[in-house]
Amino acid sequence: MNRVGIVYHPLNKNAKSLAKKLAGFLCSSGVKSWLSSAWEGDEVREKINGSDLILTIGGDGTILRAAQAVAPHSVPITGINLGRLGFLTELTADEAIEKMPALLAGKGWLDERAMLEAEIVTAEEGKRNAQQFFALNDVVVARGEIARIVDVETSIDGELLTTYKADGVIVATATGSTGYSLSAGGPVLHPQTDDFLLVPILPYLSLRHPIVLPPKTVVELKVGNLHKAVLSIDGHISLPLAGGISVAIKRSSVKARFLRVEKAKISDAKQMHRLINHFADKGEMLARPLSEIYENIRDYYVVRQGEQVAACIALHINWEDLAEVKSLAVTEACQKQGIGELLVDACLREAEELGIATVFCLTYTASFFEKCGFSLVDKSELPHKVWGECYRCPKFPNCDELALVYGLGVKD
Repeated sequence: MNRVGIVYHPLNKNAKSLAKKLAGFLCSSGVKSWLSSAWEGDEVREKINGSDLILTIGGDGTILRAAQAVAPHSVPITGINLGRLGFLTELTADEAIEKMPALLAGKGWLDERAMLEAEIVTAEEGKRNAQQFFALNDVVVARGEIARIVDVETSIDGELLTTYKADGVIVATATGSTGYSLSAGGPVLHPQTDDFLLVPILPYLSLRHPIVLPPKTVVELKVGNLHKAVLSIDGHISLPLAGGISVAIKRSSVKARFLRVEKAKISDAKQMHRLINHFADKGEMLARPLSEIYENIRDYYVVRQGEQVAACIALHINWEDLAEVKSLAVTEACQKQGIGELLVDACLREAEELGIATVFCLTYTASFFEKCGFSLVDKSELPHKVWGECYRCPKFPNCDELALVYGLGVKD
């Protein structure tokens, strides 16, 4: 990672202090950084380009604000908890510095969460407002300051469902299902599902049961002509809605991505075996028996999506000054998202920490590894000890892979 953003809660003195401390640590690690208040969304959006990771310092509210600013860019977020509950945060303040090298090395997995997209529709012209809102938790249309119910005409995919007479209506993601929606009587959804919820708030003589909606559903909430209401996005963006105004809500094509700290576990071995051998069957890499993966599980890093292994790689030590990057496999659905580069960088950082001078790889995709800083070499330049497993290759002894090396410049 070359550039990290730090987004902190502006009213928490400890948050700003920790932000500065982390910026100093990143600088000493050769990583550029930038700082911004979580309440300055426009500033975060201006700085986000070229960032590899966002650290949030605060609570879940700080993450929600950061997720809205970061969403279109698919930059992963890691939360450092200075709040109360911290459902979404990954690290405590005490372990932030300790685990920062692992984060910078990419030793983690990507937890992707569905988001909602909301647009205001004017009643007079039926035109959609150009302004777009992203929500990680929920979109709420509710009564304003006056303590009386509002009428919310609710349509699903263009078909009228009902007109709620209630304090409001919540449309919540799986992540938001444990928040306001839960207190209003909604169910808890699995965090990785793309389904979302429609939940009325204290309905009066109208449909009161929550509804689970499939991912492609479009919900439209229209405020009754005689009422005024408020549109709330994740509990901190609040806009007045006049009677007759509609809000169209759908699942966003953008997902929030959270980088969680983790290496491969024994329970990952069978999925890794299937992933590696899927590409081996295509002739793109060497097959690995399951027993070998179990024996060398400490060599592996994984990127996980929910409970599924989406990518893996291994750093295998050959000698005191030599290691090999091997078994880099990324599912087709997760390719071209920077995951491969993240895993290679994790291996290089570990090799450097171990004091290994040279890392090599044998591959058919030389251009990818050249982009990661490797250089082509003649295979004859590699020591004989690296060929120990080549007899298992169906192309042995006529190897047509290319050899590349990365020099870490480690000195004794």
